[in-house]
Amino acid sequence: MSAYRFVVMNGGVADYPAIFRAACDRLGLAATIEAYPYIRPHEFSRAKLQDIRRRLRRRHEGEMVAFCPGAMEHFVEGADVSFQFSAYRSWRDASTIVLPHPWSPVRPPSGSELRWREKPPLAVGFMGTTYGGSRAARLVSRGPDRVRRWLLAGGLVRHAGVQALLDELGVPHRYAPAFPRFEALDALRRSRALEGEGRLEIVDTAGFDGTARKIDRFANHLLRTTYVFCPRGCENYSFRVYEALAFGRVPVILDTDMVLPDWIAWDEVALVLPGDAADHAWDLIVDDYLSRSAEAFRARQEAALRLARELASERWLAAEIAGALGIGKTRDLVPASAAAMR
Repeated sequence: MSAYRFVVMNGGVADYPAIFRAACDRLGLAATIEAYPYIRPHEFSRAKLQDIRRRLRRRHEGEMVAFCPGAMEHFVEGADVSFQFSAYRSWRDASTIVLPHPWSPVRPPSGSELRWREKPPLAVGFMGTTYGGSRAARLVSRGPDRVRRWLLAGGLVRHAGVQALLDELGVPHRYAPAFPRFEALDALRRSRALEGEGRLEIVDTAGFDGTARKIDRFANHLLRTTYVFCPRGCENYSFRVYEALAFGRVPVILDTDMVLPDWIAWDEVALVLPGDAADHAWDLIVDDYLSRSAEAFRARQEAALRLARELASERWLAAEIAGALGIGKTRDLVPASAAAMR
């Protein structure tokens, strides 16, 4: 291939076209970055889907086309390679590259209060949208197991045309796959009440408006926690994982058929639990806490902070692009500590 074109959807969380532009510049890659307007939740349509497909299938001779739908789960066929922030093990193919998502307005302080000098207290936290007020998610939560399993395996988002049609018809479905979040949080509350040890702080913000007050509130919450509970939301991942790592906290991930970026040593920086372990999550967190010394907690925190620095550098994205496009320029782009975590 001698030419490269990236169709990158913009978004409210980050300027994804600019991020990909910077990564290509780092590679010295003269690629075309084709920015696609952000599609808000509930505003997908068959016309927009057809437009994306046309852009992905349109090729000059020798051109390779890549696609990134931003933070949304739009699995649209037609690209040579897709860069996604979430995927499903049961049907992900080799052309889908799963990326970390370190971009957040919630930033850690530069002072010493971030680091643990002794074993931190057992404090588990969640702050964000619980989706407990979503009628679609509540309906699925009370529904048949086969429907729940189908949604958790990405059955709906696998079919972009169905998503587009439902949005056109005004059928609420966007929050339907988010039911594991409030179910897991409810289970955590129940098991914590039985156990009695440690502190649990769950704050339902019912949204995030990006104001300085909300950002400070999130940051202070993270500073108070040791373990950050990170169940999936509408997509099969959570920004909260990478926010926790940036603060040197321990993300607790419920594995709902999710694909995590494979170059990160998750066992070193996170607690990854089976997706069906929500009823026992508190016990598993307590077991992890009791099994680790102060030195072990400090070592895990330092590993998380090193990883967060690598993610902030964005060199990893250039390496991922180089590897996906087969242009063989990854050696000098993957930071030493990241390479060691493979």
